Amino acid sequence: MKAFLLAALIALSGTAFAQKTANVYEDALQAYKSGQFSTAEKLFLLVPKEDPKSASAKVYLQAIALKQEGGSADLEASLKMIQIAKVSFTDAAAKDAMNYVGQQVEKETGGKQKLNIVWMVPEGKARPVTLALENIPATEALRYIADTAGLQLAYDAFAVKVTPAATQ
Repeated sequence: MKAFLLAALIALSGTAFAQKTANVYEDALQAYKSGQFSTAEKLFLLVPKEDPKSASAKVYLQAIALKQEGGSADLEASLKMIQIAKVSFTDAAAKDAMNYVGQQVEKETGGKQKLNIVWMVPEGKARPVTLALENIPATEALRYIADTAGLQLAYDAFAVKVTPAATQ
């Protein structure tokens, strides 16, 4: 009977520990999204190595380190950290699809991150976009849109430049 009670207590404490770890990770993520990088760093460091979210925590810690070293991480690295819940288009104009991703980036970061798009595509040179994506980094959403529309992206410090894809 004692062995059963001990096993039950260990199982319950493991469940409580897993829930506490999940809460720490979510708190760290919220701190990161709101620009509180020092707090986010401290919380991400509390996520245990054996937790499945630890790999994601490491990526966020690297992004925080970049921001602290250079004042701000480059645009592509910042956008890679921002998850877009849902992107769904049917025969949408590529420019509108990219602008939608920009709106979602701003929404997900509470207005702290804006996406500047330099559109260098002549009228009629982009194919319509049809795709459906869920829980995807902003960089990947932009890449899928560009690939579908026959465009290419180039990131600089402050904007994403969109041009027609080079013909092969």
